[in-house]
Amino acid sequence: MEEPLEDVRYFVAPNTFIHTKRGPQKICEIRAGDEVISQLGHPIAVAKIHRQPYKGRLVSINGEGLFNAQHQILLEGDHFEHAVNLRPGNVMPVPIPGYERDITDFSEDDCLLYGAIVAAGYLDAGNRAALPDSLLTESIAEYLESASIKYSKDAQTGDLIFQNPLRRELFYNDTEEKQFYAPLLHLPQHKLRQLLRGLWDSRRTEADLEIDQLFCEDRRMAECVRYVLLRLGTDSIWCKGCVIKFPSRRSGNCILRPVQDTHLEDFDGDLVDLETAGESELDRTYLTVGVSKNGGGKRNGSFAIYIEPWHADVFDFLDLKKNHGDEERRARDLFYAMWVPDLFMERVQSGAQWSLMDPSASPGLPDAVGQDFKTLYEGYEASRRFVRQVDARTLWNAILVSQIETGTPYLLFKDASNRKSNQSNLGTIRSSNLCSEILQYSSPTETAVCNLSSIALPTFARAEDRSFDFEGLHNVTKVAMRNLNKVIDINYYPTPEAELSNRLHRPVGIGVQGLADTFCILRHPFESLEARQLNRDIAETMYHAALETSCELAAEREAEILEYRQLASIEGKSKEIKRQINHILKRTRFTKEELERRYCPGAYDSYFWNGGCPVSKGILQFDMWNVRPSDRYDWEALRGNIEIHGVRNSLMIAIMPTASTSQILGNSECIEPVTANVYSRRTIAGDFMVVNKYLMRELIDSGKWNEQMKQRILAAEGSVQGIEEIPEEVRRIYKTVWEIPQRALIDLSADRGAFTCQTQSLNLFVGNPTPKVLTSMHFYSFKSGLKTASYYMRCQLKAKIQQFTVDPSLAKVEKAAKGDSAALACSRDNAEGCLACSA
Repeated sequence: MEEPLEDVRYFVAPNTFIHTKRGPQKICEIRAGDEVISQLGHPIAVAKIHRQPYKGRLVSINGEGLFNAQHQILLEGDHFEHAVNLRPGNVMPVPIPGYERDITDFSEDDCLLYGAIVAAGYLDAGNRAALPDSLLTESIAEYLESASIKYSKDAQTGDLIFQNPLRRELFYNDTEEKQFYAPLLHLPQHKLRQLLRGLWDSRRTEADLEIDQLFCEDRRMAECVRYVLLRLGTDSIWCKGCVIKFPSRRSGNCILRPVQDTHLEDFDGDLVDLETAGESELDRTYLTVGVSKNGGGKRNGSFAIYIEPWHADVFDFLDLKKNHGDEERRARDLFYAMWVPDLFMERVQSGAQWSLMDPSASPGLPDAVGQDFKTLYEGYEASRRFVRQVDARTLWNAILVSQIETGTPYLLFKDASNRKSNQSNLGTIRSSNLCSEILQYSSPTETAVCNLSSIALPTFARAEDRSFDFEGLHNVTKVAMRNLNKVIDINYYPTPEAELSNRLHRPVGIGVQGLADTFCILRHPFESLEARQLNRDIAETMYHAALETSCELAAEREAEILEYRQLASIEGKSKEIKRQINHILKRTRFTKEELERRYCPGAYDSYFWNGGCPVSKGILQFDMWNVRPSDRYDWEALRGNIEIHGVRNSLMIAIMPTASTSQILGNSECIEPVTANVYSRRTIAGDFMVVNKYLMRELIDSGKWNEQMKQRILAAEGSVQGIEEIPEEVRRIYKTVWEIPQRALIDLSADRGAFTCQTQSLNLFVGNPTPKVLTSMHFYSFKSGLKTASYYMRCQLKAKIQQFTVDPSLAKVEKAAKGDSAALACSRDNAEGCLACSA
C-alpha cells in the first residue's frame, strides 16, 4: 500500500538504486514485503512505500542518485550535512554489508567459472558454454578436467566450447537477459573473491590493467559487481559503461567514499521513500548504492551517557567516541558526559591519588552529594574497597585528551548541580540531558521531561537609542511561561513514567537566542562591561518574569480549588451546583495532593515533599549563588506572594542550544559569539555569501564596504581584526569567538547562572587546545560556581581549506595581519587569554 507524505526531505528519485536481498534494484521497483539491506548489514522488510509528487531541483551525488537538497547525508566524523551543502573532498562512510548466506554445494571453483561465464561467456539453449580462449586459466582447466568435462575450440571464433556444469537459470532471467544470480551476492567472502576473480580476469584488457576497470555496460549488472566489491571492502564507481575500482580507506566497518561531484538537476515526477520495519534507527536506515538513507523520514534518536570519574570503567568510557583504536570498543553514535563531584576536582588540583570503584562493591556513591559523598568515598578508600588507584591528574588528562580529539565528554559539576537545584528536596540529580542544559530528578518510577522555548533577544534591542526593552522581554517571558505550563497538561507522553514526572514537578525551560546580535545592535563588544551588565539584566528579567508568572498560576489554581471546596461542601446540591462542580473537575483535573493540601494548594504537587523545596522556604536561585539581585524588580514583594501561594512550576529557566530556530529566525545561536563575519553557504538555489548584517551596515554607512573589503574578510577567514581601515571600535564589536577570551564566556555564564534554575549549554572555543589551556578554563568554571563547565569543546581545524575564490596575495597579507591568535592563548602579550595566571 502506498501512502502520500508531505515532507519530501528524505525522498529520492525513482531510478536511485538501493541494495536489497535480491540484489541492486531501483527504488521504484520495490514493493511492500521486499527486503532491503540495512546499515547494520542484514535484510529488513519494507513496511510501506511512500510517493510524493515533486517539481524542482534535486542534488546528484557522484552520479549515484538524485536526493532532495535538505536530505541529511552522513559524513566522516559522525555528523550530517544537507545534500546541497556537500562539496568535493567531503567523505561519506558507507557501511560494508555484513549479511552472509552460504550455498554449501556451490564451491569456490564454481564461483570462478560462474564469474567468467557471466562476464564474458555465452550459453545456448542447451546450456553449452562458449568462453573466450584467453580465459582458459589453469584453475578453470583443472576444474573442467576434475569434473570430466571435455572442451573443444570453435574453428571460427576460437572460443572454448563445453557443457556448462552450472544451471542455466543462474545466468539468464525469464526474458533471456543475462543476470547476476542474487543469492550469490551474499556468499562468504572467500567464495566472493573467486567469483570476482572470474569476473575481473574475463573483462580486462592490457589497457585496463593500469586503471583497474571492468567493462560492464548494463547498470544493474554493474551494481551487482560493485556490491561484491563493497562486501570485500573495496570502493568503486560506475562511469561510462565501466566499473572502476580504486584503493579505499576504511574506518571500522565502513569504507570512506569521497564526494567527487555534486550538481543540481531539474526533476518533475514522483519521489519515493521506503518505511522499513527495523527495530532500531540503524535498522531503519537502508543503503543506496551511494549513501546511507534514513527510511521513512524518521530522525535518529540520540542518547547521552553520563558517568562519574570514580567508576572503574571510566578510562574505557573516555575512548568510546575516539576515531582510532579497536572498533569493537567504540560506540561513536552515542554522546558522552562526565558528572564530576567536587572531591575529584580537589584531588586533581592537589595532585592526589584517585580511587576507581565498582558501584556494586561500593554502593551509594551516585546518590551521595557534597560532604556525604566525601565521607562515603573516603570510607571506601580506607577499607580498600576500590578496584585500583591512579593519579587524579592522569584521569583528568585522559578527559582533556578526549575533549581535544572528539569535543566530548561534556563536563558538568555534580555538587553544584544538586546544591543549587530547586528539586533538591526530591532526591539526588544523577545526570543532565543530551545538551547539558536540563537538570532534573529522575528515578525508576519517574523519567524527567522538560518543555522548552527560546526568546529572540534582538527583538527587544533598539538601535536608535542603544537601549533594551526590558519591559517587553518581561511580558514575553510571562506569555512563554503560561504557554509552556499549558503544554504540561495537554501534552502526549510516550511513557507513564514521563507523564508522572512532568505532572508532579511541572518543570519548564525558557532560554534565549541572538545574544551576540543584541550586543552588535547595541554596539557592545562581547567581553565589555556593558555587555556583561546587559547579560545579567536580561537573565534577571527573565527569572523574575518566570517566577512571578508561576506564582500567579499557583494563585489562580488555588482559587479554583477553593471554589471547588466551597461548592463541594454544600449540602443538598442543586443540578446547577453539580454542573458547576463537574465543569471545574473536567477543566482542572485536580490531584489528590492539591485537594488535601492546606497551604499553597495551587503549587505543584511535590512542592512540600521531604521538608519542602528551596523556593517554599524563600530561597531563590540567586540566593543559592550568594548573589544579590538589582533593584530593578521588587524581589521581596515576590517572595511574599510566593510564601502565600507557592509556585506552579519547580524549574523555569534553561539556556538550551537553538541551532534550528536561530536559523529560521535569522539570529545567532543561543548565547554564543559569531564564529565568522563572512562565510559561504550553499543552498538549492546556488552559493551565497553570508555576511554579518550589522557589520556590513556599518561598513556601508562609512563607505568602506566594497568587493575588495569582502575579499579581505574572506581571506582572513571571517575576521576583521587585521584590517586597519576598519576603526578599532568597530573591530572590537565584531570579534569572532576565536578572538574573544573564553574567560569572558565563562563570566557571562556565571552571571546568568544566578538567575538560571536549571543550567546552560555552554560551548567553549579554543583555537589551539592543550591540556594546560583546558585545565585553566575548567578550573575557572569550577571556581565560578557553574553547573555546566562545557557542552562541546570546539577547536579550529589544523588544516585550512584552500580559498580558490580569494586572491592568493590577499590571503597571505591577511594571514600575516591576523597572526596566530592561538599562539597568544597564554602569554604576557595576551594578558586576558590565560585564565590560570592572568599573565
